[in-house]
Amino acid sequence: MRNRALRFPEAVDEISRFLGVDFKVNGNAHRSAENEITWDGSHKLTDLESEKIAIWRGYSKEFVQWLSDNELLRIHGSDSNAKIVFPVHFNGKIAGTHRRPVDWQGEGRCPWKIWPSKRDGGPGVQPLIIGNLSKAETVHIFESSWDMLAVSDKLSLHSTPGFAGFCTRGTGNVKFSHLFPRESLRFAFGNKTTGQAKNGPRRFPSLYRNRAVILSLRSQKNSGM
Repeated sequence: MRNRALRFPEAVDEISRFLGVDFKVNGNAHRSAENEITWDGSHKLTDLESEKIAIWRGYSKEFVQWLSDNELLRIHGSDSNAKIVFPVHFNGKIAGTHRRPVDWQGEGRCPWKIWPSKRDGGPGVQPLIIGNLSKAETVHIFESSWDMLAVSDKLSLHSTPGFAGFCTRGTGNVKFSHLFPRESLRFAFGNKTTGQAKNGPRRFPSLYRNRAVILSLRSQKNSGM
């Protein structure tokens, strides 16, 4: 299967046909419609939705609308089922979504999900980028999407030439550090919740070498990635 470069779902279908066995659960494929939150299936923010998110996150309404207009933020569903949706870019195209419920009433940190997962043939977790990274002289690096957007809004990273925001979407994704322009000045914003600000240089040396400045942010409750 690997030599034919089949994605996981396709490989499952091939094996099912070969063995004559149905690998579905309760008559449904392992990918449920509930999990298939696509970018095209999500909508651009309405004026009211932009205002609500701006108040909730402490962003300017103009910045939230800019995110929507520039295909960096959408909403899926409505009311209690509404979800915040960010794009997952791969090879210059939107290849998936990174989302969470708008209204989280559960315990602990709000869960985020990627669709499609690597198991379902997706590219996996990819960075979220604000600005032109390839031409950036200064890169602000974050592990939290919300943190990056907050700083981008307040410092106008999205509209200032030579600056870019780079979100790893978690501390485990330092594999992306090779994407930074070699001579760029880097401001790495650690998250007190995960201890990245204190332990970042020791845990992730490739992320912090070469003219890096380490800062610390205090995350809001349930802010997540």
